[in-house]
Amino acid sequence: MSAQDSASKATASVAPWTGLGHRASGSVVVGLMVLGLSILGSGCMAMDGSMSNNNNSNCDYSIAVTPYSPRVGEPVELAATWQGVCAPNPAGAYEWTITGPDQAPAVFSTRQEGRFVDLIPALAGAYFVELVVDDLSGAGSVHLSRTVTVTDPAGTQETYLLRLTPPGESTAPRQQKVLLVTGGTPISDRVVTLDDGVVVQSTLQGPSGPFAGYLRFVESGYALYRELHATATGEFAMPVLPGAQYDVVVVPDGAEPAPVRLLGLNVTQLLQPGTFQFDAGIPVVGFVEDHSGAGVGQAQAVLRSGDLSSSMGSSDAFDGRFVVWTRPGPQGLEVAPKEGSGLPRVRVPDTAGIQLGSAGGLSLRLRYHEVETATVAVTVMAGEPGQAVPVPGARVTIEASALGAIGTVTATQDGSALFDLDAFGSHRVVAVTDAAGALPSLTLPLGEYQAVIEAPSGAPDGYTTTVLGSLVVEAGTSQLALALSAPARLQGVVLDDLLAPVEGARVVAVTKIGVGSAVEASTGANGAFSLPVVRGASYTLILQPPDGRALARRLVGPVLIGPSAVTEGVGAGPDGAIVLAKGLRVDGVVIHQANGLPGVLVQAIPSEAPGEPVMAEAVTGPSGEFVRVIPDPGVV
Repeated sequence: MSAQDSASKATASVAPWTGLGHRASGSVVVGLMVLGLSILGSGCMAMDGSMSNNNNSNCDYSIAVTPYSPRVGEPVELAATWQGVCAPNPAGAYEWTITGPDQAPAVFSTRQEGRFVDLIPALAGAYFVELVVDDLSGAGSVHLSRTVTVTDPAGTQETYLLRLTPPGESTAPRQQKVLLVTGGTPISDRVVTLDDGVVVQSTLQGPSGPFAGYLRFVESGYALYRELHATATGEFAMPVLPGAQYDVVVVPDGAEPAPVRLLGLNVTQLLQPGTFQFDAGIPVVGFVEDHSGAGVGQAQAVLRSGDLSSSMGSSDAFDGRFVVWTRPGPQGLEVAPKEGSGLPRVRVPDTAGIQLGSAGGLSLRLRYHEVETATVAVTVMAGEPGQAVPVPGARVTIEASALGAIGTVTATQDGSALFDLDAFGSHRVVAVTDAAGALPSLTLPLGEYQAVIEAPSGAPDGYTTTVLGSLVVEAGTSQLALALSAPARLQGVVLDDLLAPVEGARVVAVTKIGVGSAVEASTGANGAFSLPVVRGASYTLILQPPDGRALARRLVGPVLIGPSAVTEGVGAGPDGAIVLAKGLRVDGVVIHQANGLPGVLVQAIPSEAPGEPVMAEAVTGPSGEFVRVIPDPGVV
């Protein structure tokens, strides 16, 4: 390279990739609070993020960037720097190659025998810089590389969270990193370093010894959790973050000890002996009786305090007695009678006033009011009137979510009556039709029901799962004839941020009707899609742009399917189209203990609402590499 200042154009070249399958570079941390330095392949990363294959341990080269946060249209200086005993060849030591975000060679000039580069970037994004230094000290030909991220000065900044879930066998805990994005600036070659965890190894112990059970670790203040199951000997191992606090829920497989919630434990407390040793809890005795006072057997009873339940109790056929084990605090009661009894389910919320003290002595007695019922024969048919045929194998759910007050719960403390509470009822039956399309005879409390008929795979052509609302069961009702309906269609058009059709977008419609289901389709050249859906059902649409398009994933919903054959125009764009926002490509590698980690789930979520739907996600490949597109905050 000439010793005189010269205008140079970088040679077009393919950026090298290390054995990790990741470009051999670090990144200038521009607008990002992440993520550490590491060792990739056989090259060494300098503290400025540049990579080098220097063979002389007494001489270390690197690439310096000024300013630290380059911006479009503003001068940037790159410089070859070194520490130690180095001897750049005065006859021409430096050979630079710079590739822009558009993968085209960038224009730059050099100074001082090529040691310094002056660049005015025209595009926002990642510039891949390569430098070959001819050194006479014994280092030989030194190859360096570095990624320089240039931001758009007009770009809006927005903060996201990167939620990182390592595979189950990893010792790294689930964790979050803060991601500050500048509008109009793609992010390339991002190195995300997972923090090491502390592995909590312990044993669940109860009064009778070790026990198997389910554990959930929730990092306090975040929607982060990991779940696992302790073995029959009570043993488990869970990686946690050293500086975090955790809420832990433990639910034994057996009747005791009672489930328990531990709040705000740090690592020291988690590792302390006895943390996972529990007493049996507090027994609560209850009774389930019909309107005459006779015991109701085989009813399942549970107490709930928030999202923590007691052990499950089953009532005795003699006097309806049950026993559950729980922890002190406000309690709600839920009772599910034996299927076919005709008795509704019961729920008393934990806000109703039932309070369990640490001394115990609480007893609850549920007595049903006299419940009017009807014995109903239910059939499922499909086809036009006069040509309908029975549908065997259909799964039918008949449910009344609110039957009003159908009983009274009496609370006593050490034999003394405390108060009476109304018990509110619901009813739910799930059954499958026989060869004649009929359900077993049902005893149903009088009231208003909804039915969901899930069509079997052998249903007559053109007929599908059906939602039937407002089925009234009253005195004298003896038969319900349910009919499968023909499928409806959900149709729409997907446009990009410039309102052009998007071909190849994946559209998934998800419903929780029945056991839940999902259907999907891809958009055609005109951006159109059509999906078979269930009349009366509510759907969430997940729209995934095709690979290679800088468009953001989008969720639309709830979308309620009406009674007509076609539902369309569910978007907010022109003529009801769904418009995908402009996106920013983010690619990088997840590192743990100096190695790329495969199988890590990388999710981008809003920082201000971490419980909101995921905006983008990817799973790292064999070398820890990932690519995803996040919403572009835009420019002003």
